[in-house]
Amino acid sequence: MKFELDIKPISINKFFQGRRFITPEGKEYQRLYHFLLPKKKMIKGYVKMDITFEMANRFSVRDLDNPIKPLIDAIVKKGIIEDDRFITELNIKKVKADKERVKIKIYE
Repeated sequence: MKFELDIKPISINKFFQGRRFITPEGKEYQRLYHFLLPKKKMIKGYVKMDITFEMANRFSVRDLDNPIKPLIDAIVKKGIIEDDRFITELNIKKVKADKERVKIKIYE
């Protein structure tokens, strides 16, 4: 399964406020992710994922790990994969591009 999201990723710092509270900006990103993620049949069991963050400025998200949790949580919430505990391999890249988007590949 392969898809792209035409959205700048949100960092975990902007997504959560404190330990357990999602910020208003985080809630808006949840809605955007839910809207933009495709409706797919759920992949059950173990998966591998490739995520590429295409950035107009490759340093606009300084920590590569910050946007991962909100994105994976949205993928689970949308029902694309069963649970993030079933991800056995996660390959992440950040590349410079003309347009900001996220490319995602999921392998059963």
